[in-house]
Amino acid sequence: MGAHHLQWSHGHATVLTTAAMLAECQFALPSGSFSPFARAPWMGSVTDPKISGHLRELGGDFACLPFGIGRDIPHPAADWKPLLTGATGGPIHGPAADEEWEVLEANASTITLGLNSP
Repeated sequence: MGAHHLQWSHGHATVLTTAAMLAECQFALPSGSFSPFARAPWMGSVTDPKISGHLRELGGDFACLPFGIGRDIPHPAADWKPLLTGATGGPIHGPAADEEWEVLEANASTITLGLNSP
């Protein structure tokens, strides 16, 4: 997992390569600082690769597109059957929420991440 720290005139943020997660974001407001995201107490301390990426680094906001379904569906609705032509097993939030993203471009105030999705 890599971390990239962003800074701007009214705040700062940390973006993780795991799940392209916006892990921390703080805004400097006239009334004081404001951090809108919750963070799990274990954030940054779980290294077990069997635990999906977004759960290892649970907090902030992360990409989960396309959203996975995580298991086979034994009796899908008739209208959905044509859409379920491939394997349905896999991470429930999809690869984007569990894989390491590549940093394509970064500087002190922006970052661009990419993922070769299966």
